[in-house]
Amino acid sequence: MPRIAVVGGGIAGLAAAHRLVELRDRELPAGATLEVVVLEAAPGLGGKIATERIEGFLVEAGADSFSTRRTDALELVEALELGGEILPTVGGRVLVLQDGHLEELPGGLALVVPTDLGEVLRSRLLSAPAKVRVALELLRPPQRVRGPEKDQATAPFLRRHFGAEYVERVAAPLLAGIHATDAERLSLAAAFPGLAATARRHGSLIRAARRRSGGGGPTRVSLAGGVGSLVDALVLRLEAAGVELATGRALVGLELAAPLAARPAESRAAREADRGTTFASGAFTLTLAGGGSLGADAVVLALPAGAAARLLEPLGPAAPGAAAVLRAIPTTSTATVSLGFRRVDVRHPLDALGLLVPAREGRPLGACTFASTKFPGRAPAGAVLVRAYLSAGGAELPRDDEAVTELALAELEGVLGLAGQPLLTRVHRFPHGNPQYRVGHRERIAALEAALPPGLALAGCAYHGLGIPDCIASGRRAAERVASQL
Repeated sequence: MPRIAVVGGGIAGLAAAHRLVELRDRELPAGATLEVVVLEAAPGLGGKIATERIEGFLVEAGADSFSTRRTDALELVEALELGGEILPTVGGRVLVLQDGHLEELPGGLALVVPTDLGEVLRSRLLSAPAKVRVALELLRPPQRVRGPEKDQATAPFLRRHFGAEYVERVAAPLLAGIHATDAERLSLAAAFPGLAATARRHGSLIRAARRRSGGGGPTRVSLAGGVGSLVDALVLRLEAAGVELATGRALVGLELAAPLAARPAESRAAREADRGTTFASGAFTLTLAGGGSLGADAVVLALPAGAAARLLEPLGPAAPGAAAVLRAIPTTSTATVSLGFRRVDVRHPLDALGLLVPAREGRPLGACTFASTKFPGRAPAGAVLVRAYLSAGGAELPRDDEAVTELALAELEGVLGLAGQPLLTRVHRFPHGNPQYRVGHRERIAALEAALPPGLALAGCAYHGLGIPDCIASGRRAAERVASQL
């Protein structure tokens, strides 16, 4: 029977395996079957997503919530019968560090586009001329530009619409908090698909955003047991469906044999007779670290771009230029530092979702979420939990967890008024874990995917979006690609 190997057990890989099971159960004729195996180098599944319960605190390793603007995550939550666990964020205020003190970000933002000019006019973040500049964006006429839209950097595009001060004090901190990158080099097409076309069609982004607004409901949600509950439910569903989840199995080599349709009938019969064997031969041969190999008729590489490049390079003409494109995707290293305090030891009221730090402040701290304010049940009674996001930029973060914790404490001490020692410290590192979408990213990825040999697909945050819904969609799309080619 055909076998599909999913390499990488993060949320993209698990979503790919889940989609393959759906296709197998819903679309294959009676009696037909499909074997799915997931290979993960780490001892556990979930990748950047992990939730820990420590001394009454609920600590998230990576993302603590996901967007509802794209429905892929919500659909998966419902499919796994976790709908009753959904938690909306509490409140909506976000703070920005400006010249060492905190100011409130204007409300009514649609991603980075303001929709409520009253909020802009009341904001203490912007000067009077900057507020007038934002308001004038309403007068921009539609543009009549023929031909395909060329990609461009996000910051200059937004600057043309809203002015330099708005980008520096509002848009850039938001973008850095999401993408951990410089908005001056961030691809507009990759970060905000369709925004340039919206500007051409409507002229004013404010007018266009107002027309699309409405519908209500929270824009970000989590789960009562933490985002890790999604991984746990996925694993249980996959195990029940007979998917082999092989952790601690790193892949060190990938070879392409004859495509499934080109192999003689007797080889298929031989594979069918060998159904009791865990790993048989197929169109691809996968070599495992520590010895051993397995065969698969199709492969989904749900890996970081660099790891995928190392596996694709030996394929040579089968994937022309693929490895080079993947290696050219820059990355940055980040860390989250979770800090639990007694409520009385934090002078700031923590009456917001968190704070953002503009690049011009020159700090390694990019953002801090007030986790116990954002969602209930994140800290025990009489305590609070905050999460600091540190980015290495062009340098490296300290290698010692204690040093990273001290760095986070030093960054937050004056801003939040910390006193006393934390009750809890927990560091989660993501070395080279944040891909940077440079101008032209979407075109390069489209060309790369078109050049991949049949039966091979890529999934993960390096390609079509960083958020949990994007990664789930990436995994589902990769599963559908390889399944349709068998």
